[in-house]
Amino acid sequence: MESGWDFGTINNLIQDALWASALAIWIWRKVQAKKPGVPAMSSASKLVGIALIAGLIVSSVSLYFNFQPRVTEKTVTVTEPYKYKWLGDTPPSSLVSDRFFDDEEVPLDGKSYINCTFTNVTFVYDGTAPMVFSHNSVFGGFKIKSNNPSVEASLIFLYGFGVLKIPIVKSGTHTPLEHIEPPSYSKPHS
Repeated sequence: MESGWDFGTINNLIQDALWASALAIWIWRKVQAKKPGVPAMSSASKLVGIALIAGLIVSSVSLYFNFQPRVTEKTVTVTEPYKYKWLGDTPPSSLVSDRFFDDEEVPLDGKSYINCTFTNVTFVYDGTAPMVFSHNSVFGGFKIKSNNPSVEASLIFLYGFGVLKIPIVKSGTHTPLEHIEPPSYSKPHS
């Protein structure tokens, strides 16, 4: 939190000094007008006095608020640690080769899949570690799933723009997939 002497505060102090000086001059002229032989103040002069008083009050209120603490950042309290921390750009630590996967969830984080066969699987990627996927075969259909809300939102984004054409398995309570419709792209007419 921050308050105090910035350009706005100094400007406000100068305004207050000018308003106070103008008010003092107006009061002095009003007092002088009561002396014998000096003409009385006109109604226009009274309106000027009211405007001076109003200006001084508004400027003083503004100065008061200039000295109030300002919130410059928001503090968020995290009740549980973020469990999807990136583990680094090291090669995948687990090698899986020459295996068959059928109708199951296949975790991708930190794994190397080489010469494997996947049939009707759901690939699960939480974005915590790199993966390798090389010389594999995929049969039937497959889906993509993530338990990480950030990765899931990225998948939905890519699906929503038509970049990702495969089905996404929804795991969280984020944007409902039934409201995501990829656009139809067409070439402009020549």
